[in-house]
Amino acid sequence: MKLSAIVLSKGEESTQKAIDSVQFADEVILVVDPSATLKVQTAKKVTLVKHELAGDFSQQRNFGSTLASGAWLLFLDSDEIVTKELAEEISKTISDDHAKTAYYIKRHDYFWSKEIKYGETAKARSIGFIRLLKKNSGTWKGTVHEQFITNEPTGILKGIVNHYPHPTISDFLNSINEYSTLRAKELRNNNVRFSLIKMIVYPFGKFIYTYFVRGGILDGAAGFVYSFMMSLHSFLVRAKLLNL
Repeated sequence: MKLSAIVLSKGEESTQKAIDSVQFADEVILVVDPSATLKVQTAKKVTLVKHELAGDFSQQRNFGSTLASGAWLLFLDSDEIVTKELAEEISKTISDDHAKTAYYIKRHDYFWSKEIKYGETAKARSIGFIRLLKKNSGTWKGTVHEQFITNEPTGILKGIVNHYPHPTISDFLNSINEYSTLRAKELRNNNVRFSLIKMIVYPFGKFIYTYFVRGGILDGAAGFVYSFMMSLHSFLVRAKLLNL
């Protein structure tokens, strides 16, 4: 069965590595925001398409789906890398006549060159996200924390994707600022209004939950910074609601 890999990029330097990791696919579609300055060496099987992100990651993924010619689609972000073991498993899975319609792929997150195993990333590590699926089997929904919605049977692959989202603190802060704005707009569009109590309580609750309950403390200094940053994200989302 033909496999189309769809990579989303905003011009990150890591895009090249993401593209290289999916060269086992029959075609690679690189969807890039027009405002991005991107320098990559694209192989013949790579098609670069510029399409405005407009703060909506679901529409970007759904758009990429329309460009794919494969019966199977693999979605990847520009800061993610498909491991060799996962590539082999995907090739085997899509060749199976009894394969399910969509598959969750587990993700290992790295911060300060350290794998973050607990806290905010624990769910991604243990369950993952649907990233491999048959074309036209569902749709992506959600502006920021997008999810693939399908009524068809799903499975979980054993292989993993490695994720390198925040190479520096400055990059982390820039990302939090951007994503908190998008999330605040999403909440506003869903008729969620500003609440002083939530602005105070949510960030503290987020930190306690990810750092202590979900075990972020076990990741050492990196785990503390990661939990603190995500709590800051929670604060900014609620604070920005006030001015929207």
